[in-house]
Amino acid sequence: MPRTRSQGGRPALARLARLLLAASISCAALPGQAFEPEQVDTARLPADASQRLFLPDAVLSHIADGRLLIVDGATMKLAGMLGAGMSGLYTLSPDRSEIYLATTYHARVDHGERNDVLGIYDATTLARKAEIVIPPKHAQSLAVRNLLRTSASGRYALVYNATPATSVTIVDLAERRVLGEIATPGCWSLYPAQSVERRFATLCGDGRMLTVDFDEAGKPVRQARSDKLFDPDVDPLYTAAEQLGDSYLFVSFLGKAQRIDVAGETARASEAPWNLLDASAAKQGWRPGGYQFYAVHAPTNRLYIGMHPKGAEGTHKNPAQEIWVYDLATRKRVQRLPGFNATALGVTRTAVPGLYALDGLTGDLVRIGLDGKPRETGRLKAVVEAPTVVGVN
Repeated sequence: MPRTRSQGGRPALARLARLLLAASISCAALPGQAFEPEQVDTARLPADASQRLFLPDAVLSHIADGRLLIVDGATMKLAGMLGAGMSGLYTLSPDRSEIYLATTYHARVDHGERNDVLGIYDATTLARKAEIVIPPKHAQSLAVRNLLRTSASGRYALVYNATPATSVTIVDLAERRVLGEIATPGCWSLYPAQSVERRFATLCGDGRMLTVDFDEAGKPVRQARSDKLFDPDVDPLYTAAEQLGDSYLFVSFLGKAQRIDVAGETARASEAPWNLLDASAAKQGWRPGGYQFYAVHAPTNRLYIGMHPKGAEGTHKNPAQEIWVYDLATRKRVQRLPGFNATALGVTRTAVPGLYALDGLTGDLVRIGLDGKPRETGRLKAVVEAPTVVGVN
């Protein structure tokens, strides 16, 4: 009589059972033989942190379960990962010893009671050191820079909120508690002063900046708006500014650069805006584009910025066709590099710059060699779904 399907499967199941039994017997300790338990410890990130990179990823396909990836740029290998919840924002302490993550969790993952927290992690072991409950209104944005920052000393964390009304939550990191909330109507992003501990500025939609001083209780003691610094209707500024001491380098949609000093009671332009484009580049329609698409290497005073041709209204997030390098002292372009479809750039703080790009089309992390002919010297494929930021240690 022909076998049925269930009967035909029995010999295979029997063989599998015998294999499992044999495996369990072989794993058992022999009589008189001591059993050595496995030792569990905590791994540490590579000691050399000079090329340590932080890649926040909103993982849009399952946005409630974001992550912060830590990559060793020297080996181009994943070194660690932190869960970042929904729309997690990250920043580092000034001494790089701690990682801060402001994020949202819902009781039923995709619905239910909302809980916002500021997580504090050891930057060497990635162990969670503390978690501070913050008001459930932190900005649920792609993890762009300047929505979560610390004060200059690292005593306070500043968390941007959007409900959509905008405000800033002040957190005392030493005491592990929320101090207060400061309204910032019509403004967006954080630019803390370097020389004044409890002072930050924020970029406003009317072309001005709002400067806020707060006291030890997290309450505002002075707020002042600057003169008009740019025309938001003609040539708005990107919020992805690079900090250089008390000033920030901003880039406009049409390709102008300007520094704004935030140390004073009101923000002021510390230099006149200057054009990244010469006549030929302007004629070809070159424009900047991406998310965190430009980076400054302070030791060499170089600006690296992603550019694309035939720019027009709506191309301000286009991947780079080329990366242009400027000497900030002379304001001259000194090099043109391949673009690698970059939507985010990061440059190390080492004496010799290490340049990294996130490919906006593939999510690959690309290491760009700058010695000799510019070239790709490493690639970590499809490392992120949302290529927005390359943070550096």
